[in-house]
Amino acid sequence: MTDDELAAGNIAGFRWWALPEIAAHRGRDLLSPRDPATPPAALITDGAPAGPVPRGL
Repeated sequence: MTDDELAAGNIAGFRWWALPEIAAHRGRDLLSPRDPATPPAALITDGAPAGPVPRGL
């Protein structure tokens, strides 16, 4: 996405996060979904799901 597209979506920026960083995050940044550490942790622990997994925001 361009800087203009990010700004239009009220996105200030993006970056890669390690799973422990996501789980420990307590900052002001708003993350979506609200519990962003659970899906990748479940994927690592349980493997890929058989089908789509609905996620609330």
